[in-house]
Amino acid sequence: MIYALFEGFLVAPKTSKAKAMMPSGNEWAKLVTSNLVTLLGAYMVLTSNLESNDNTFLATVISRLETVEANNLVLTSQLVTQGIEIVKLREENAKLRGELTISVTRTSLFQSFLDSLPFPAWIKRKDKDGVFRMVMINNAYVHKFGKSKARYKNATDEEMWGKEVAQGFVAADEKVFKSKGYLLTKELFPKRGGTSEATWHSVWKFSVMLGDEKYGVGGIVVVDFVTDTHLDS
Repeated sequence: MIYALFEGFLVAPKTSKAKAMMPSGNEWAKLVTSNLVTLLGAYMVLTSNLESNDNTFLATVISRLETVEANNLVLTSQLVTQGIEIVKLREENAKLRGELTISVTRTSLFQSFLDSLPFPAWIKRKDKDGVFRMVMINNAYVHKFGKSKARYKNATDEEMWGKEVAQGFVAADEKVFKSKGYLLTKELFPKRGGTSEATWHSVWKFSVMLGDEKYGVGGIVVVDFVTDTHLDS
């Protein structure tokens, strides 16, 4: 560009005709000044374009950096949230493990206590469907009535004794469950071996806490009767 601006007058012509065309001093000064102004203007435009491009580039870089920073903040927040959730899950897991340990210990204690009794004894729970299911029976129950601990666990009285016999058991269970108290009643048990004969047994039924503020119904056969006279509660 500079060469193009000055090549017309910076190189002196060698011919006489060229000499005749050479500008005068004032004209030379005006021409130089004009071209310098033009050159300066071109330089300023060029500089302005470079600065504009630089500014656009810097703005783009800054925008991208801000986006990266924002994404990092989001990721950090998510990691913190996940970390908190992991801590909560660990705490809940520890709590559940503790509750499970207590529950297993409580169940073991109940079973050991019932097995130490010389009389048939059991504990039932009432599930959300309103049905009583067996939690455990003791060794004396197995011996007297021939029912398996494993089979009776989580089973209903109807499943183990039949509908007619189970109705008598459930009626007393409901009274104890609602009152959270105890009663002495009489219940009819078929004899071992599934014969048609049955015997009335005096049964003490009582409310028992199973854990987590949930109650069940326990029972113990205390006296055997050979008559069909009911014992009032």
